[in-house]
Amino acid sequence: MTDTQHRYHSPAYRAGFVERVGHLWVENTWRLVLFARVIAQAIARANGEHRRTTIPVFARNVARQVWRTLLRSAIPVLVFGGVLGLAIGLVVGGFGDLVRTFIDTFALPVIYRLVLPVLVMIILVARIGSAIAGRLTTYPLVYRHNAQSGSDDGTPATHATYMSARELLAEVVPLILATAITAMAAYWLLAFWLMAGYMSDGLPSQLLHVIAPARWSAFGDFIQAKSLGPILRTGTWWSLGFGFAIAYIAAALGTAAGERIQNGTAEPTDYYDAVWESGAMTMLLCAGLIALAR
Repeated sequence: MTDTQHRYHSPAYRAGFVERVGHLWVENTWRLVLFARVIAQAIARANGEHRRTTIPVFARNVARQVWRTLLRSAIPVLVFGGVLGLAIGLVVGGFGDLVRTFIDTFALPVIYRLVLPVLVMIILVARIGSAIAGRLTTYPLVYRHNAQSGSDDGTPATHATYMSARELLAEVVPLILATAITAMAAYWLLAFWLMAGYMSDGLPSQLLHVIAPARWSAFGDFIQAKSLGPILRTGTWWSLGFGFAIAYIAAALGTAAGERIQNGTAEPTDYYDAVWESGAMTMLLCAGLIALAR
């Protein structure tokens, strides 16, 4: 047995693996609960702090984060949505009315209610969730409830060790709101491409005709003809919830890892672990919610 094989089969490694599983599914779950308490405490203490983040500044922070997250996710959503729409259109156009009836009756409701929100979740976990976790892991401030650092406009002071309650809210809340809004926008972009591909029978030349602004009224007719209104609303709410989960879990694990790094108690791999653990927990949580909903 080689040294590498011996290491992976040793009792110490097996014990470390068990400890790692406990860290993933017990400790991290508890961190999500603690982070909710931290946010609640920060909201309660924010009004009593001397340095205030005004509503206009907060609104600008949210708008800026929405714009950034939309730009970050636009290309993968548009590319994936276009390919998905053409693929569905080819299936519909290639197999005729029998397949079209099956898709209208069974496939479209499932796709719009569950499949598209799951695709949104996967895309945003990879693009946005990892960015949030990585950003907050390396953030120069660690939250402490009695901190009073920062500037009057709500911008955190990079030279300080601790952030105040208002600084925590100004950093984390816009990320969560922006990701939730982006998830809804991404859902509707995917839905738009799927409808366009369906109506074009997967032909690129016909697709360009379908998505022309003069033809946009056809999408309303399509939604009404297929009775997709309630299903689209359900898919929008699922996407909103998934977007919230993506940002919240990434923020919770990212700030926890950042605190350990600042305090000198972190392991060398904590930065990387926070990124992929947030994605893994989000996907498992969302999958569990879908399974329970069914």
